[in-house]
Amino acid sequence: MKTLAIIAEFNPFHRGHEYLIQAAKQAANADFVLIVMSGNFVQRGAPAILDKHTRTRMALLGGADLVLEIPLPYASASAEYFARGAVCLLDRLGVVDELYFGSECGNIQALEAAAAALSDENPAFKAALQKHLKAGCSYPLARSLAANQDPNILALPNNILGCEYLKALNYFNSSIPAQTLPRQGAAHHEATISAQGFSSASAIRRLICDSAPAHLTQALSGCVPENCLPLYEKPRHFIEENDVSQILHYKLLNAANAGFSHYFDVSADLSQKIVKHLPQFLSFSDFAARLKSKDLTHLRIQRALIHILLDIHESDLGSFMEQGYVFYARMLGFRAEANDLLTLIKKRTAIPLISKLADAARILDENAMKMLNMDIHAAHVYDSLLLHKYGVRPKHECRKELVISAGD
Repeated sequence: MKTLAIIAEFNPFHRGHEYLIQAAKQAANADFVLIVMSGNFVQRGAPAILDKHTRTRMALLGGADLVLEIPLPYASASAEYFARGAVCLLDRLGVVDELYFGSECGNIQALEAAAAALSDENPAFKAALQKHLKAGCSYPLARSLAANQDPNILALPNNILGCEYLKALNYFNSSIPAQTLPRQGAAHHEATISAQGFSSASAIRRLICDSAPAHLTQALSGCVPENCLPLYEKPRHFIEENDVSQILHYKLLNAANAGFSHYFDVSADLSQKIVKHLPQFLSFSDFAARLKSKDLTHLRIQRALIHILLDIHESDLGSFMEQGYVFYARMLGFRAEANDLLTLIKKRTAIPLISKLADAARILDENAMKMLNMDIHAAHVYDSLLLHKYGVRPKHECRKELVISAGD
């Protein structure tokens, strides 16, 4: 029995994701595809456009066999921490035979060379990095030059994330081998729907937000797998990044006197800028743009603001990393045909496999429960956004059921 793994956000799940699952499964000659996926908040520092349970159902319809949730502190973090959290989770399960990911270059040897160079951050590398940054280079370009790597490799988002996966595998001394497949269709940040091939998640999110509800499924036809379209035909509720504006503004106002530098990703300088510009707060995206500078990218600021919103502290992440990074594997959904995979995980896993949150307090220690409670809190914040935008009264996170797919 062979199991391959894919690390994902599926924000939302689209035809390019379906292609990756199916192509990787064929290339690896695998029996099962295991997905570790971000929950309701994602790595770019924003809420996911669809809740994690809907995206799990789409992934199962698209060929996944089991979907596990990446713990929030890593799912909402930069590429390095995102990769470490996801890879650690996969490594501790004890069942993953291969990790597959998409990349712009499609060349695993080139990515491994870049990852090895970036892992060796010796004094000469750090000095060269600072030199190129001071010369006005962007961080990806400066890092490429400092590591003597092809700038085209480390200037593209999927290549960068792939390098971080490879670095994380080395960091944890994991025996899981990695393979990459060339990204198909539109570029990662392409904002328009592709007439041919696969559209980017960015373009699809924009299409969802701009389309009238009555015409949404027609607009999405060709962008998302056909068997996922019915999930859009039901009353479906979408969360955009500016839907957090009101609750974030309130949180910032309440905490301004104490400052924000104790939150993850918030430096003392950024904390001062947040306090200084708080009277000009209009919306989440406008405020992030207002705080942007040469040294702080828009995405870095968005992540910092989300960490403030969700109460993710620098000390919390430090404690988690010191004690082993990941302490449980929370199931979001699975295919009924994947029982053999679940049985094998239960035999081999080094961390508890959680299918019911009600069982967590009995099997997790204090540190693990602290991490899991962050996941639960984030889900409640997301649900509050749905409540205020649509009047939806969702179930409490602890009462939400696993997504179980009966197959094709």
